[in-house]
Amino acid sequence: MKKLRNVIICVLISIIIQSGLLYYMNAYMFKNITKVTYRIIKTEEKKKVLSISIPQDADKIQVSSTGKYVSYISNNALHVVQMSNGVDKKVQIDCDLSDVYAKWRVSEDVLVVIEKVDSGIKVYKCDPLTGEKQQALDFNNKGRTYDLTRSSSNVVQLQSNDLNTIMYIKEQTGSGASYIDRLDISEGITKMPLGITKVGDYYVFKAEDKVVLEDLADNKIMMATSDNSQTIEIPGVNNPKLLYVDGQGNLYVANVVNDKIVEIYTASLNNRANNSSSGQDSNFKASWNKITLKEPADPKYVYISDLGDIYAVDHLKGKAINIKNNKSVSFNNMYVTMYGDSEKGGIISRDVDNNKLIETPIK
Repeated sequence: MKKLRNVIICVLISIIIQSGLLYYMNAYMFKNITKVTYRIIKTEEKKKVLSISIPQDADKIQVSSTGKYVSYISNNALHVVQMSNGVDKKVQIDCDLSDVYAKWRVSEDVLVVIEKVDSGIKVYKCDPLTGEKQQALDFNNKGRTYDLTRSSSNVVQLQSNDLNTIMYIKEQTGSGASYIDRLDISEGITKMPLGITKVGDYYVFKAEDKVVLEDLADNKIMMATSDNSQTIEIPGVNNPKLLYVDGQGNLYVANVVNDKIVEIYTASLNNRANNSSSGQDSNFKASWNKITLKEPADPKYVYISDLGDIYAVDHLKGKAINIKNNKSVSFNNMYVTMYGDSEKGGIISRDVDNNKLIETPIK
């Protein structure tokens, strides 16, 4: 019994000594060694230049809002193709292609297809992954045929308010007259009270049911709703060119001299404090900011993103220059179009000799 007690005492003493030694080493000897510091490094994958094959006769090339898909017309057919892998889908069309208008939505990778049938139109949404289209449904979940306000006209342009089911369609008659009508998927098509027979470019104000457009006959810019219209005045600008309305409700209008843009004027359409009146054909007065271009630019080579990035494209040198920060992006071959913004955008160009479509990221 006495031997057992001595063994236990020895074991306890050993444990105490070892514990004390370990404590001393941890507290003093290894104090600076065991302290570990680390940091998390975030890496952002850089987008690569992509290239896909397209037919030599590809026409009316359009790119989706994200740049993931492209649509084009070839051999009397509408196609959608993935930029990542070149998978090409043919969209089934139920009428003559001359009676079809297609455009990508601004907020998502969906191709809107409008087909003319007799004196009306049908509206479809096309899934670019499959190439399949589905007719747009009203509030009763039914597909409808919408009667055009001018039965002999064709749809030549489409702009939509992506917060709802409202679209503004531009129609052109055989005589060359052009109009804008308002299409509500659930309620039908109604005439816009504009009194204009020669509409140029136009854009939808995304936060409200409102449209800004060019009156080519009187060389002016107008803003309209379903019940009134106003002229937008820019002091000192005699030859205005409508460029864009971005996602924040900012309007971009160019001052054109000798067919080239020399200045770009911007103003917010959200601020109506400076609007002197709201009656029919009244003037909309805003506080304008002016951006002077270093070099005059052709309107078709100026791109404005939904975030307000402004790019002047030098198609001869293969450069797109952000005029706000003077940063440039180089690209190869023939310029086609741009998409997105300075964070997630790109340039689409075309190698005509090798039948290639090329996507170059901005960032």
